[in-house]
Amino acid sequence: MNKTLLNLAALGLISGALVFTTTTNAAEEKKPEKPAAEKAGDTKPEKKPRAIPFRGKVTAADKAAGTLTVGERVFHVTAETKISKRGRTATLAEAVNGENVTGSYLKGDDGKLNAVGIRLSPNSEGGESGNHNKKKQPQSEDSKEKRPKNS
Repeated sequence: MNKTLLNLAALGLISGALVFTTTTNAAEEKKPEKPAAEKAGDTKPEKKPRAIPFRGKVTAADKAAGTLTVGERVFHVTAETKISKRGRTATLAEAVNGENVTGSYLKGDDGKLNAVGIRLSPNSEGGESGNHNKKKQPQSEDSKEKRPKNS
């Protein structure tokens, strides 16, 4: 009887080891292979360049050269550049000196600042403001009288 128990125990250990090795092999096969570039030790994959934000006041807009100058920086405007003013599509010709501008650009390999998007917004000083639809309500004589005077 001892011999039978020893045989069963040995058979159990062998079958357990066999099951363990087949499951670990199956798990290794399911691992995705790395691309050849990563295996060879190449550098990280190229990242898409990220647009850099800017803001300021328009100092010059040259439609012929396709440039917009904001402060000391000159941004090159291309056909892909998206320009807007007051929530609608605009052109470079609509840019006015002194006008507020925000946007983003990509620095080219040649050092040029290529505009990706430009948003023009009129100044509040020139009579135009971002709230151009709101009108100031005139005050009635009654409301003027009810105000406390600052002494």
